[in-house]
Amino acid sequence: MNILRCEHCASTDLTRLSEGEYRCNHCKASLHISAPSEKPVRAAGQRPVPASPSSAKSIAKVVLLIGGVVALIALRVKLAEQRRQAARSRMIQRSVASSLEKHFGRSPGTSSGPLPSASPPQEFGGQAVEAPKVVRGTFEGAVELPDRVGNLYIVGLVKNTGEAPLDHPRVEATLWDAQHHKLAVGMGFASSMNLLPGEEFPVKLLVSHAPKYESISYQFTPKAMTYGSPQRFELSVEEPKLVPTSLGGYNLSGRLRNKSQSAVQHVRVVALLYGADKKIVGMQDGILPQQTLTAGDECPFTVHVFSVAAVPKSFRVYTSAMAAR
Repeated sequence: MNILRCEHCASTDLTRLSEGEYRCNHCKASLHISAPSEKPVRAAGQRPVPASPSSAKSIAKVVLLIGGVVALIALRVKLAEQRRQAARSRMIQRSVASSLEKHFGRSPGTSSGPLPSASPPQEFGGQAVEAPKVVRGTFEGAVELPDRVGNLYIVGLVKNTGEAPLDHPRVEATLWDAQHHKLAVGMGFASSMNLLPGEEFPVKLLVSHAPKYESISYQFTPKAMTYGSPQRFELSVEEPKLVPTSLGGYNLSGRLRNKSQSAVQHVRVVALLYGADKKIVGMQDGILPQQTLTAGDECPFTVHVFSVAAVPKSFRVYTSAMAAR
């Protein structure tokens, strides 16, 4: 914007008299300025003259032109990036092809033939396929041992006659009347958590307040172990002694020694008594009072057999334990 000044005193305090004619309010000199393209000086308080429609259209055209230029530049940048990406992909493909050729013994300049075919499959059978292990077991030698308060105890031996370890054997006993009506059901678990093939372990079943019955049937469904692996420890029974008590039962005492190389815990001792005819006449289990038995250590024990069906002539001692943590 050009500022009008007086040619004589350089004052800017001018009064417009007519088109191109001004008077200096300072020195009162008259001025004549011929500037056709000069924008008129807007006096104080005078409203601005709005732009003409032709000027607005010119501005819009300029904005559109700038936008088009920006869009064109962006498109060129995008196309250039796509070309670089395609070149990069071709380079990777050539590198992979070169690696394959080197791996299969062909130089990059030779003609590429078909890749070697895969070897024919080999089929196996017979002894290479292991059959599932047979799960089988029996409950034998059951003897009924009622107590003095009306409960019925049944003692027998569970045997693993199959090929797979059995998981915590469980046996059920069902009492029937003469018309084969079910009267009561009792059950019991072996003290050992598992049985290896060929092993046996006593089981005591209990029928509380057993009614008068005509017959008993037994149900034993062996189940294979699904997880874990059985552990066995060398536990030796020393100085065993079976002594009758004044109440009609027997006390089995002795010492249990851990001959294993590792410590054990929760050691269980089971006494199974036999009569003259080698039939079971009594059974009782107990837990060693010492919780952990280290390798080479020993501990005295006593198992109280409260009731027997006949005078015992021999006995067996079964043991089970867990690895100490």
